[in-house]
Amino acid sequence: MKKGSLGTLLITIFIVIIIIIIIIIILRPNCTKEGNLFLNNKKPCCSGLTPKSVHINFVTIEGKCYDFIDMYSMDLNKFCIACGDGKCSKLENKCNCEKDCSNQPSDYESIEKFCSSQDYSKYCEETNQYSGKACELCQN
Repeated sequence: MKKGSLGTLLITIFIVIIIIIIIIIILRPNCTKEGNLFLNNKKPCCSGLTPKSVHINFVTIEGKCYDFIDMYSMDLNKFCIACGDGKCSKLENKCNCEKDCSNQPSDYESIEKFCSSQDYSKYCEETNQYSGKACELCQN
């Protein structure tokens, strides 16, 4: 192989690598995909997705949602989910996407049953660190 040919080959390889990097950057979505953490002011959710709170500190009683911690008012723990697509995915629940998860049964049929449950004892009495709407139901 001649010296000129080797130099041309290296330049060609370098140009191909630069083109591949540019294509990757251009094709990378400028949005947050389904199931990924939504960070405000970084990337919006991709088309068809909505940022919603996803956590396990809630309970459903008589078909309504109650928080153990008032986290839904915070911008923490938001993920991009496909709420409204007709499927209740693993990150969706009756509290953050009633459209898709309306058929989920309530955790408790009545407030009285919740107030005498282990969940109430565990989250509201024993730890005494939760102060959401669920705990307030039993304090009246």
